Amino acid sequence: MDKSLKSVRTKFTLLSISLAIFCSVLGGVGVYTLTKSRLNNQINANKISELTSGDPAVSEYLETQKQYYKHFETIAAAIQRDNSKQITRNLPIIILGAAIISGAVGWILSRKLLVPVKNSFLSQRRFMQDAAHELRNPLAAMKTMTQQARRKPPKDEPLRKFLSSIDAQLQHLSAITTDLLLLERSEYAGSEPTDIVALLNDILEQQHHLIKDKKIHISYEAPERLITGINPHHFVYIAKNIVENAIKFSDKNTPTIQVLLKKKSDKWVLQVKDNGIGIPKDDVTSVTKRFYRSKNATGLEGTGLGLSIVAKFVDVYKGSLQITSSVNKGTIVTVTI
Repeated sequence: MDKSLKSVRTKFTLLSISLAIFCSVLGGVGVYTLTKSRLNNQINANKISELTSGDPAVSEYLETQKQYYKHFETIAAAIQRDNSKQITRNLPIIILGAAIISGAVGWILSRKLLVPVKNSFLSQRRFMQDAAHELRNPLAAMKTMTQQARRKPPKDEPLRKFLSSIDAQLQHLSAITTDLLLLERSEYAGSEPTDIVALLNDILEQQHHLIKDKKIHISYEAPERLITGINPHHFVYIAKNIVENAIKFSDKNTPTIQVLLKKKSDKWVLQVKDNGIGIPKDDVTSVTKRFYRSKNATGLEGTGLGLSIVAKFVDVYKGSLQITSSVNKGTIVTVTI
């Protein structure tokens, strides 16, 4: 079962058991308090007469025994004290038994109530996995066919453009499928020692051809090694999306990207700065939403999920994501974990 579902089930079960036990204890204490207050009320002759007023035979008898009322009061007081001792002695056992029974009932009910939630969760997960799997296969097949067709391009120019357009759209659909599945999948913070400098170097190396084609000047600053507890795949998801965005939106004339990775106290900071098209002020707070594209980026390639993925993994590690930008001046993305 998924860790998040297990966590919810455990918390809900503990809450149900605690609430049931609390109610049983509260009820027992309430009964004890009320009973003790009644037992502490001293019984006198008038009270005895009041209590026996509904029984004429007893009332007549008491009328003939008025000289012994003091004895009756003493006997009644002794009975009260004995009852009080019995209640004090037995109440903890009664409350403990009620708490155990209430806790067991709470546990059973909480498990039964969560069964539909569990089934719904697993059904949703299976649907996402099946949908992603079923979409990948035809997309891969279609991509293979378009690539084969482009190896022997037709002489008709419109048809060549048509094949290129289909190939681009297939790549886009494949990227969206992968990114959506990643966003829907539950992720948990890793703690394995990882050299994130080496990973960042690999990411920049992978993007070397794009950097070279766009003639981007890279300013790179990082220590020789930086070991931190993180799942390496998670760091790659974060850094790769930020770097790819910087490359994509860099200035066409004098593209420059500054990449900084450093240690700060017990955390690490990754900052990527570009001098590209920037993000309109009204859009900055929304760019981490799924499929959100800023007004000046709608014509550029992308799934609209890159920063959503970054925000997801930053949240997994309880870190912070800061985006500052100015239109036509560039964007600075800073991740602190």
